[in-house]
Amino acid sequence: MSWDTSSPAPGIPPSRSTTVELIGQMKRDGVKLILVELTSTSKLPTPSPATPARNRRLMPSVGGEKEITDYFKLFDYDICQTEAGVRYHE
Repeated sequence: MSWDTSSPAPGIPPSRSTTVELIGQMKRDGVKLILVELTSTSKLPTPSPATPARNRRLMPSVGGEKEITDYFKLFDYDICQTEAGVRYHE
């Protein structure tokens, strides 16, 4: 398992060419899960349609969803999102 980010720095979206390179690398490496933080812009090209990877959006803070009312529920939510993405590929 490895970890990487598509942004050159927090809050700066990747360029189109960076996204194209990332999609190629994901295909070569067989990436199956993309964790996307909720604050990421939805205007970026999403690699999922171009790869077998599945996107899972994680909440960055309490209150991001109605049921996330404390930090325990925040971690439960994000862990469930990650598990669902992993189970999709089993």
